[in-house]
Amino acid sequence: MDLRTILKFIYHDFRLHVAFTLVLVWLLALWRVQTVNAFLFPLLAIVFMVIFDLSTTWIRDHKIYFPSAALVTGLLIGLIIDPSTPIWTIGVTSLLASLSKQFIKTGLRQHIFNPAAFGIMAKTNIADYISGHLLYLFNNSIWIRKSFKYHRRWDSHAFCFGDVARTNDFTNSRKL
Repeated sequence: MDLRTILKFIYHDFRLHVAFTLVLVWLLALWRVQTVNAFLFPLLAIVFMVIFDLSTTWIRDHKIYFPSAALVTGLLIGLIIDPSTPIWTIGVTSLLASLSKQFIKTGLRQHIFNPAAFGIMAKTNIADYISGHLLYLFNNSIWIRKSFKYHRRWDSHAFCFGDVARTNDFTNSRKL
């Protein structure tokens, strides 16, 4: 490939135009935010998206190509996710976006969902579901420990029927 062919490819690929615009937005955001995560998140999202996209395509079709759509998706993910979140969220979001791009489609290059939007929404729903259940379990375990502390009941009734053991004092009911 000569330089003229490469420049023609760059000029005619609209996804690279969008990627260039998103890079400009990223530079403006860096000028305003000035944190390390604001710099790293788009780079990590691009790297994860390119790795996931190329590996999935290689496993499925045995092809290597220039992933311009992965650049756009990675930049969108890196710019939308809050820089104060943990870094693992970028990897999970990129994986979910790549899987939606590769497997949720109607035909060749006909995605049903925007991969970046799908990855962010799926990660948010999964994280809320998991954190909600962990918070529920954590709160219940604290409540059970408090009920043991206040009632001094270490029998199976207080453990299995904590609500009943807490509201009904079994020692007072025997005085009838």
